[in-house]
Formats: sequence, C-alpha cells, structure tokens
Amino acid sequence: MPVRILTAPKIILISQPALVESGLREMKDIVEEFHPECHASGGDVALFSTGAGSDAEILPEIAGRTCYYSFGDRMGKKTSVGYLANLARMGHMSCFYHVKFTWFIFGLSRRVGEEFLRHYVGADRDKEGSPSKESTRYTEHQGLYVAQPGDINPDGSVDTDFAIACEENAQRYRETCASDLARYHAQHGTVPAGLARKRIYERAAGRLNLQAACSFVWTSNPVAMAKFFRERSSGLEVDPAHAADLEIQRFAALWRKMCLDAWPGLCRALL
Repeated sequence: MPVRILTAPKIILISQPALVESGLREMKDIVEEFHPECHASGGDVALFSTGAGSDAEILPEIAGRTCYYSFGDRMGKKTSVGYLANLARMGHMSCFYHVKFTWFIFGLSRRVGEEFLRHYVGADRDKEGSPSKESTRYTEHQGLYVAQPGDINPDGSVDTDFAIACEENAQRYRETCASDLARYHAQHGTVPAGLARKRIYERAAGRLNLQAACSFVWTSNPVAMAKFFRERSSGLEVDPAHAADLEIQRFAALWRKMCLDAWPGLCRALL
C-alpha cells in the first residue's frame, strides 16, 4: 500500500443537540400554569429563546432560566448572546454541560493523540471528554502519517527526510506483518483470524513511529472544548516558554475556528 502523508487533521461534527418541539411546548404549558409571572407576551419564542441561535446555544439558556424562572416577561438579559456570556461570567457552568457534541477526528499523529488522551479524558460531566480511539490491534495500519508543521516546507511540500522516514517505517511495519503471516500459515496451514490475527497486528504496531496517523470519535461539552482551545491553541507569540506542541496547536486552532463559526454566542461566552 502506498504511503500517504497528511498535513492537517479532519474534524467532522457527527452529532449535536436537537431540541424537541413537543417537549418545549409541554414545558411552556407547565411554566405558564405554575409561574404565571413568566407569561410570554411575545409567544413561544419569547418564552424560550431571546434571539436567533442553534439548539446548542438555546439549550444552556433554557437550563439557566429554569434555575431562576426568568422566562418570558421576566427575562433580564434580552439576547441569547448576552445571557450566555452572563452565565459564564457568573460561573454557572452546569448549564453548559447539557450540550454534547460528537466529532470524528481523523489524521492526528499517535504522538499528539496520546497527548490528547492524557490531558482531556475524564467523566462526562467534567471539563473533559469521552473518546473512542482507533485500535492498532484490530486494524491494519494503512500507511498514513502526519507531518508536523516543522516538516512542511514554505511551498507546502513535505520535507524529503520526513517522507523517506515514513516510507521506511511503513515498509518495516509491512515486513513484520508479512513475516508473521507467513510463519502462522507455515505452522497452521490457514490464514490467521480472530485473536491470532490481532497478535500479528499488535506486534507490528510496535514498529510504527509516533507520526503514524490515528482516528477518534470524541464526545464532549462546550466547557471541555473551550478548556482545550485555551490551553492548546495559543501560539509561540503568546507564551514562547509554554507554547503548545505545533501539531496540537494546528489541531486546536482549526477546531476552535469551526466552533466559533458554527456557535459564536456559545463559544464567545466561554473563550
């Protein structure tokens, strides 16, 4: 299989919050029955949302307003952006944990993938996330490697020494797999499957270098993601002594921009 070198990760949103219209209407009925002071003279929208926004931005607003029954005519902050910013400023982070996003992340190096796991795995209601990472024991490495920013030339091409190192590394991996497959076939007369095949891949995985690519599915919340963006998207010009790894900066900056473009009110409240 040919070696391919990736110069940036792919970050794809595969799941996000979706409000249930029937549930919101039932909630509205209860609020207006038991808290008539929250009557929304402007109708449904004025009760539950104070401005245009995605479901991911309306959900923490609903959670926050439930704490104080500041719905409808009792709304203080009149815009969603202002309300979310005030929630964050007051430290009411529990409202943001209701929002969950799930992402497919493709093209991190094993090295940066391990840093991501080391710093950002924890309980669901936490400043962390829930990962499912590609296994090198069950899957055959496909010759994908990730170039660090320092391995990319000004013209966008990949450094020759790095490309050669990837070719050599992939060849060593393939040779290890082929040798073990041949040995198994000679001993058993069959093609390895199940546990036997997994043992071959797990031994060969030890030959892969740390820039071999890996993938994740990651479920997290806006508080956790904002924490990651703050800690890992700062550039050398911000703090040369404590700047993040350049590959993880590239990853965090790309992800941060995607989120700011999609949910500006939510992100700006937390960043």
